[in-house]
Amino acid sequence: MWSPDGTQLACASFDAFIRVWDVSTWGEVAKLERPGVVTWCGWTSDGTRIAANGLSTACFWNVSTGLEGHTVVGKFRGDDPDDGGGYDLDNGFALSPSGTLIACASGCDEMMHVRDVETGNAVVEKECPTGHHPNTCAWSLDGARLAAGLYFLDIN
Repeated sequence: MWSPDGTQLACASFDAFIRVWDVSTWGEVAKLERPGVVTWCGWTSDGTRIAANGLSTACFWNVSTGLEGHTVVGKFRGDDPDDGGGYDLDNGFALSPSGTLIACASGCDEMMHVRDVETGNAVVEKECPTGHHPNTCAWSLDGARLAAGLYFLDIN
């Protein structure tokens, strides 16, 4: 993901790191560790923080210091793992243009979840059509709408 000013590039990795490069030199400027596989990262609109996903959480780092900041915890299925429940934030994510909301396409419960970045509180939970698992999402430029990409959607 490109930084808002276009000077840095951040990449999520299966080796549990988010790496940030200066695109003028291609030198690594930060290596942020996240336990487990990291499949997504994104910049806040002011370019000072990076968010990255992990099992049931999205963590934020200060890019200049490399220090981990706060964590948004998500609960996207039931509490009881024996009852088919558990936690999932492994599909697509998107930070709103304002940086105040984070959206998650949760394939395990066929829902789109939107949470407040600072509090972690649910703002919107929208069910997708039955049998269609969301795998990606994107905000409109004004932050008023959220689009979801779905698995198993037949085009007729």
